[in-house]
Amino acid sequence: MKEIGSEFALCSENDYYFSRIKRIGKTTLFLRCGRDALGYVADIITKRSGVLLMPAYCCNSMVEPFAIRGWTIVYYPINNDLSIDIQYLYTACKNDQPDVLLIMNFFGISDTKKTISLIKIKCPELQIIEDITHTLFDLEGSYTEQVDYYIGSIRKWMGITDGALVISTRREMPEITYIESDFVTLRRKGLSLKEEYHHSNDPSIKILFRKILSEAEISLENNKTAYLISPDSQNLLDNLNVEPLKNRRKNNAKFLLKLLKTIPVINYPVNIEQILQITPFSIPILIKNRDHIQKRMAEKGTYAALLWPLNKYAKKISPIAAEMEREMLSIPIDQRYHAQDMVQIYNVIRKAIHL
Repeated sequence: MKEIGSEFALCSENDYYFSRIKRIGKTTLFLRCGRDALGYVADIITKRSGVLLMPAYCCNSMVEPFAIRGWTIVYYPINNDLSIDIQYLYTACKNDQPDVLLIMNFFGISDTKKTISLIKIKCPELQIIEDITHTLFDLEGSYTEQVDYYIGSIRKWMGITDGALVISTRREMPEITYIESDFVTLRRKGLSLKEEYHHSNDPSIKILFRKILSEAEISLENNKTAYLISPDSQNLLDNLNVEPLKNRRKNNAKFLLKLLKTIPVINYPVNIEQILQITPFSIPILIKNRDHIQKRMAEKGTYAALLWPLNKYAKKISPIAAEMEREMLSIPIDQRYHAQDMVQIYNVIRKAIHL
């Protein structure tokens, strides 16, 4: 049975999406990871109040780059379609006088562009950061200069050692000199071992590459330095052909979502079909006894991510985010897989639910 949903092996596909993205804003930088991208923006934005409005439904790696730099985090609730509670934002802007609003179009389901337009009318001085990690390959259609900075993690989409982007829509950004980091060194070694594991199926190699990749993630914690993307990863992005990637993900998502909807105990965020209108990141499902289901899936070599553990303040402000934390699984539909793999995922989930 094929292993599904774990780390990517290094990829070697080639063409030009990210070369076009370099020209879309005032300045574009490619950095090592999403945390670096957020931290870099946190450093160059002028602080007045030092307050950041952050969606309650977000992972700690989005919060940490601001928290370790002394920003005050104010969470705002989300709706059941993962959109922003706009009335809450209006009140927060009045009461907390934030410098920055961070928003995210989770899984491509919510209309952030409309929200941005509305909030800019009420709060024209508010600087907006949009995390486009879940909509990375559809920026050309959603781009607006009402967003001050776009950031997105690239390495969650493909086999690449490191990679994230920062786009400033209206200002030049300071340059960074490339320095090799432990993170890149460990990722390079771990992903190479993963490729070796694919050919050998040696369980000792699997244990080793997972350990090394975990060490790489730990190396990012409490790090205030923003690093440029490695030259090898930059070269891969400069020559990347995204159309096969986009088409495979769209076809996989459409096929698997149709299969999953035959399982009555699985629920979804409202407007789940919207993920089929973009290049989908994954299929988010909501299910009771989520942790048990994820464990049973992993035992069959199918790995679904938990998105995300939240802190108590985020859960308190947003009951819907708290529900997502308890029940959300992110089901992989990426370009490594084909229709028969989607059938395998469906069968694994169906059997896990009925165990």
